[in-house]
Amino acid sequence: MKKELHGLITGVVSGDHLLVQGKETEEEPPATKDLYISFASAPRMATPQRAGEPFAFAAREFIRRFVISKRVSFTLDYSRDGRDYATVWIDENGKKFDIAVELIKEGLAKAVIVAVDKERSNQLKSLEKSAKPKNLWTKDNSEKSKNTYNIIYPGSKDYTLDKIAKEKALNAIVEYTFSPTLFNVLLTDHNTMVKVSLECLLNLSGDAVQELSLIHISEPTRPLYISYAVFCLKKKKKKK
Repeated sequence: MKKELHGLITGVVSGDHLLVQGKETEEEPPATKDLYISFASAPRMATPQRAGEPFAFAAREFIRRFVISKRVSFTLDYSRDGRDYATVWIDENGKKFDIAVELIKEGLAKAVIVAVDKERSNQLKSLEKSAKPKNLWTKDNSEKSKNTYNIIYPGSKDYTLDKIAKEKALNAIVEYTFSPTLFNVLLTDHNTMVKVSLECLLNLSGDAVQELSLIHISEPTRPLYISYAVFCLKKKKKKK
Protein backbone atom coordinates (compact mmCIF):
# COMPACT_ATOMS: atom_id res chain seq x y z
CA MET A 1 0.00 0.00 0.00
CA LYS A 2 1.49 3.32 -1.09
CA LYS A 3 1.70 6.02 1.55
CA GLU A 4 -0.45 9.07 0.85
CA LEU A 5 1.52 12.29 1.29
CA HIS A 6 0.45 15.94 1.27
CA GLY A 7 1.99 19.27 0.33
CA LEU A 8 1.46 22.79 -0.97
CA ILE A 9 2.02 23.55 -4.66
CA THR A 10 4.37 26.53 -4.85
CA GLY A 11 5.23 26.34 -8.55
CA VAL A 12 4.29 24.73 -11.84
CA VAL A 13 7.38 24.41 -14.03
CA SER A 14 5.60 22.58 -16.84
CA GLY A 15 2.50 20.48 -17.36
CA ASP A 16 4.12 17.47 -15.71
CA HIS A 17 6.58 19.13 -13.30
CA LEU A 18 5.43 20.59 -9.97
CA LEU A 19 7.14 22.16 -6.96
CA VAL A 20 5.62 20.84 -3.73
CA GLN A 21 6.34 22.34 -0.32
CA GLY A 22 6.25 20.22 2.82
CA LYS A 23 5.42 21.20 6.40
CA GLU A 24 7.40 23.76 8.33
CA THR A 25 8.98 22.62 11.60
CA GLU A 26 10.35 24.54 14.55
CA GLU A 27 13.89 23.63 13.49
CA GLU A 28 13.67 24.05 9.70
CA PRO A 29 11.74 25.98 7.05
CA PRO A 30 9.48 23.92 4.76
CA ALA A 31 11.42 21.96 2.15
CA THR A 32 10.41 22.18 -1.52
CA LYS A 33 10.44 19.02 -3.63
CA ASP A 34 10.35 18.55 -7.41
CA LEU A 35 7.61 16.12 -8.41
CA TYR A 36 7.01 14.77 -11.90
CA ILE A 37 3.63 13.38 -12.92
CA SER A 38 3.63 9.60 -13.20
CA PHE A 39 2.67 7.77 -16.40
CA ALA A 40 2.27 11.02 -18.37
CA SER A 41 4.50 13.27 -20.45
CA ALA A 42 3.62 16.89 -21.23
CA PRO A 43 5.38 19.01 -23.90
CA ARG A 44 8.61 20.71 -22.86
CA MET A 45 8.65 24.41 -22.05
CA ALA A 46 11.11 26.74 -23.74
CA THR A 47 14.45 27.34 -21.99
CA PRO A 48 17.49 29.43 -22.95
CA GLN A 49 18.94 26.25 -24.47
CA ARG A 50 15.95 24.94 -26.45
CA ALA A 51 12.75 26.00 -28.20
CA GLY A 52 9.38 25.26 -26.63
CA GLU A 53 7.25 22.39 -27.93
CA PRO A 54 3.70 22.94 -29.23
CA PHE A 55 1.09 23.24 -26.44
CA ALA A 56 3.73 23.27 -23.66
CA PHE A 57 2.56 26.64 -22.34
CA ALA A 58 -1.10 25.60 -22.66
CA ALA A 59 -0.42 22.44 -20.63
CA ARG A 60 1.34 24.36 -17.89
CA GLU A 61 -1.40 26.98 -17.63
CA PHE A 62 -4.16 24.37 -17.69
CA ILE A 63 -2.67 22.67 -14.63
CA ARG A 64 -1.55 25.81 -12.85
CA ARG A 65 -5.01 27.34 -12.62
CA PHE A 66 -6.15 24.28 -10.70
CA VAL A 67 -3.26 23.61 -8.34
CA ILE A 68 -1.10 26.67 -7.64
CA SER A 69 -1.06 27.55 -3.94
CA LYS A 70 -3.34 24.62 -3.12
CA ARG A 71 -2.72 21.62 -0.93
CA VAL A 72 -2.49 18.37 -2.88
CA SER A 73 -2.28 14.69 -2.09
CA PHE A 74 0.21 12.42 -3.82
CA THR A 75 1.74 8.97 -3.79
CA LEU A 76 5.28 8.29 -4.96
CA ASP A 77 5.16 5.69 -7.75
CA TYR A 78 8.75 5.36 -9.03
CA SER A 79 12.06 7.15 -9.54
CA ARG A 80 13.95 7.50 -12.80
CA ASP A 81 17.13 9.41 -13.69
CA GLY A 82 17.14 11.09 -10.28
CA ARG A 83 13.52 12.26 -10.60
CA ASP A 84 10.60 11.27 -8.36
CA TYR A 85 7.35 10.49 -10.19
CA ALA A 86 4.02 10.67 -8.38
CA THR A 87 0.28 10.44 -8.82
CA VAL A 88 -0.98 13.87 -7.74
CA TRP A 89 -4.56 14.91 -7.05
CA ILE A 90 -6.73 17.51 -5.35
CA ASP A 91 -9.96 16.81 -3.49
CA GLU A 92 -12.35 19.74 -3.85
CA ASN A 93 -15.96 19.62 -2.74
CA GLY A 94 -15.88 15.85 -2.84
CA LYS A 95 -14.52 15.77 -6.41
CA LYS A 96 -11.11 14.31 -7.18
CA PHE A 97 -8.96 16.21 -9.68
CA ASP A 98 -6.27 13.80 -10.94
CA ILE A 99 -3.60 15.81 -12.78
CA ALA A 100 -2.48 13.05 -15.16
CA VAL A 101 -6.06 12.16 -16.06
CA GLU A 102 -7.10 15.76 -16.74
CA LEU A 103 -4.00 16.54 -18.81
CA ILE A 104 -4.45 13.49 -21.01
CA LYS A 105 -8.21 14.03 -21.42
CA GLU A 106 -7.46 17.54 -22.69
CA GLY A 107 -4.88 16.27 -25.16
CA LEU A 108 -2.14 18.18 -23.33
CA ALA A 109 -0.04 15.16 -22.34
CA LYS A 110 0.66 11.67 -23.62
CA ALA A 111 0.31 8.49 -21.59
CA VAL A 112 3.53 6.65 -20.76
CA ILE A 113 3.56 2.90 -20.18
CA VAL A 114 5.65 2.03 -17.11
CA ALA A 115 6.00 -1.57 -15.93
CA VAL A 116 5.72 -0.64 -12.25
CA ASP A 117 1.94 -0.19 -12.64
CA LYS A 118 0.59 -1.45 -15.94
CA GLU A 119 -3.04 -1.08 -14.81
CA ARG A 120 -2.62 2.66 -14.26
CA SER A 121 -0.59 2.97 -17.47
CA ASN A 122 -3.25 1.23 -19.54
CA GLN A 123 -6.04 3.30 -17.95
CA LEU A 124 -4.34 6.51 -19.04
CA LYS A 125 -3.54 5.06 -22.46
CA SER A 126 -7.24 4.39 -23.05
CA LEU A 127 -8.05 7.98 -22.05
CA GLU A 128 -5.61 9.14 -24.70
CA LYS A 129 -7.91 7.82 -27.43
CA SER A 130 -10.78 10.06 -26.27
CA ALA A 131 -8.52 13.12 -26.51
CA LYS A 132 -7.77 12.76 -30.20
CA PRO A 133 -7.66 14.93 -32.30
CA LYS A 134 -7.42 17.71 -29.68
CA ASN A 135 -4.30 19.79 -29.01
CA LEU A 136 -1.23 17.52 -29.14
CA TRP A 137 -3.01 15.21 -31.53
CA THR A 138 -3.99 17.85 -34.06
CA LYS A 139 -2.63 17.49 -37.58
CA ASP A 140 -3.12 21.19 -38.28
CA ASN A 141 0.39 22.66 -38.50
CA SER A 142 -0.92 26.21 -38.23
CA GLU A 143 -2.61 25.28 -34.93
CA LYS A 144 0.65 23.78 -33.67
CA SER A 145 2.56 26.90 -34.68
CA LYS A 146 0.02 29.16 -32.97
CA ASN A 147 0.44 27.18 -29.75
CA THR A 148 4.24 27.15 -29.73
CA TYR A 149 5.41 29.65 -27.14
CA ASN A 150 9.10 30.48 -27.37
CA ILE A 151 10.50 32.74 -24.67
CA ILE A 152 13.19 35.36 -25.30
CA TYR A 153 15.72 35.22 -22.46
CA PRO A 154 18.38 37.74 -21.40
CA GLY A 155 21.50 37.26 -23.52
CA SER A 156 19.54 36.27 -26.64
CA LYS A 157 20.21 38.26 -29.83
CA ASP A 158 16.49 39.10 -29.95
CA TYR A 159 16.44 40.41 -26.39
CA THR A 160 15.62 44.11 -26.12
CA LEU A 161 13.80 46.24 -23.57
CA ASP A 162 13.93 49.60 -25.39
CA LYS A 163 10.37 49.52 -26.76
CA ILE A 164 8.94 47.43 -23.94
CA ALA A 165 10.09 49.83 -21.23
CA LYS A 166 8.17 52.69 -22.87
CA GLU A 167 4.79 50.97 -22.49
CA LYS A 168 2.45 52.22 -19.77
CA ALA A 169 1.31 48.80 -18.62
CA LEU A 170 2.82 45.34 -18.99
CA ASN A 171 0.95 42.08 -18.55
CA ALA A 172 3.17 39.58 -16.81
CA ILE A 173 3.53 36.32 -14.95
CA VAL A 174 5.85 36.29 -11.95
CA GLU A 175 8.00 33.24 -12.67
CA TYR A 176 10.37 33.40 -9.71
CA THR A 177 10.79 35.48 -6.56
CA PHE A 178 14.39 36.22 -5.54
CA SER A 179 13.32 38.48 -2.68
CA PRO A 180 10.30 40.60 -1.70
CA THR A 181 11.51 43.28 -4.15
CA LEU A 182 13.15 41.31 -6.96
CA PHE A 183 11.43 39.00 -9.46
CA ASN A 184 11.91 37.13 -12.70
CA VAL A 185 8.90 38.11 -14.81
CA LEU A 186 7.57 36.76 -18.12
CA LEU A 187 6.07 39.56 -20.21
CA THR A 188 3.31 37.58 -21.90
CA ASP A 189 2.61 40.08 -24.70
CA HIS A 190 6.28 40.05 -25.72
CA ASN A 191 7.34 36.45 -24.89
CA THR A 192 10.22 38.04 -22.98
CA MET A 193 11.74 37.19 -19.60
CA VAL A 194 12.98 40.15 -17.55
CA LYS A 195 14.24 40.80 -14.07
CA VAL A 196 12.07 43.38 -12.29
CA SER A 197 12.77 45.18 -9.04
CA LEU A 198 10.48 47.53 -7.18
CA GLU A 199 12.76 50.33 -8.35
CA CYS A 200 13.38 49.73 -12.05
CA LEU A 201 13.74 47.32 -14.93
CA LEU A 202 17.12 45.61 -14.93
CA ASN A 203 19.16 44.26 -17.80
CA LEU A 204 21.29 41.11 -17.77
CA SER A 205 24.12 42.76 -15.83
CA GLY A 206 21.73 44.20 -13.25
CA ASP A 207 22.01 47.79 -14.44
CA ALA A 208 18.89 49.94 -14.66
CA VAL A 209 17.63 50.19 -18.24
CA GLN A 210 15.42 53.18 -17.59
CA GLU A 211 14.40 55.19 -14.56
CA LEU A 212 11.10 53.41 -14.08
CA SER A 213 9.29 52.75 -10.83
CA LEU A 214 6.81 49.99 -10.15
CA ILE A 215 3.75 51.81 -8.86
CA HIS A 216 1.19 49.02 -8.74
CA ILE A 217 0.84 45.26 -8.84
CA SER A 218 -2.75 44.15 -9.20
CA GLU A 219 -4.13 41.63 -6.72
CA PRO A 220 -2.45 38.40 -7.84
CA THR A 221 -4.84 35.59 -8.70
CA ARG A 222 -2.13 33.05 -8.00
CA PRO A 223 0.11 33.92 -5.03
CA LEU A 224 3.51 32.59 -3.97
CA TYR A 225 6.14 31.83 -6.59
CA ILE A 226 3.97 32.05 -9.71
CA SER A 227 1.21 34.64 -9.87
CA TYR A 228 -0.60 36.59 -12.51
CA ALA A 229 -0.17 40.30 -12.12
CA VAL A 230 -0.33 43.53 -14.09
CA PHE A 231 2.70 45.76 -13.71
CA CYS A 232 2.09 49.46 -14.20
CA LEU A 233 5.27 51.44 -14.74
CA LYS A 234 5.89 55.17 -14.88
CA LYS A 235 8.97 57.31 -15.31
CA LYS A 236 10.51 58.54 -12.11
CA LYS A 237 10.80 62.30 -11.81
CA LYS A 238 14.36 63.51 -11.95
CA LYS A 239 15.57 65.21 -8.81
CA LYS A 240 16.53 68.85 -9.37
